[in-house]
Amino acid sequence: MNTLLPRSARRASLFALAGVGLLLITGCAPSSAGDAGASPSASSPAKPSAKPNGSSAPSTDPSTAPSATAEPLESGVVPLTCDQLLTPETVHAYNPSVSASAAAPAAGSTAARIQGIGGLSCQLTNSASGITIDVAVASLDPSELEDLKNTAAETSQQVPTYTTPPDEGYFGPILLKNDKRINEAQIFVGNYWLTLSSEEFTEPGALEQLSTPAIAALKAAKL
Repeated sequence: MNTLLPRSARRASLFALAGVGLLLITGCAPSSAGDAGASPSASSPAKPSAKPNGSSAPSTDPSTAPSATAEPLESGVVPLTCDQLLTPETVHAYNPSVSASAAAPAAGSTAARIQGIGGLSCQLTNSASGITIDVAVASLDPSELEDLKNTAAETSQQVPTYTTPPDEGYFGPILLKNDKRINEAQIFVGNYWLTLSSEEFTEPGALEQLSTPAIAALKAAKL
């Protein structure tokens, strides 16, 4: 419960408060005419700088900009010839009508890409049908092979019968530069990227008579 002060005490309090208010009002008033005309810039908020702070401005130095493209692939040495990768006996066992030929791999195939980065490129031709088989091998770094495996996994089906872990094999269709669609295998053996592609490969197992001895030859090379 609040206790009321005696009237005289309340009056004295009112006078005291009035005095304090007068002092506050007096203190807020400008001390002179010069003060009243002072520039408001001291109390006005500072204008933002038109030039961004150096620590937050994006760098325009091209030397610090991220690279727009990845480093191009370049094959290391593949210590085999085409006849060592797929011997004439192996090719004959696959099909007596098939033999080695010297034409360039089909444009748009992985074999053509491997040839372009300095890998080993081989071709077989079926003399009865005229159909070609492109076979190629590149030797690459583990990080490069990992990227290629990821891409193959996204675009093709994995085929466990091609090879054993940690090696991997994939099979799927590709579209060549001439708009012809064929099937292609990509097999990763150690640090090698092996591919076989042809119209003859209508299903994953159709090429294993060639891929299996080729894989064995690469493992024997031990590069």
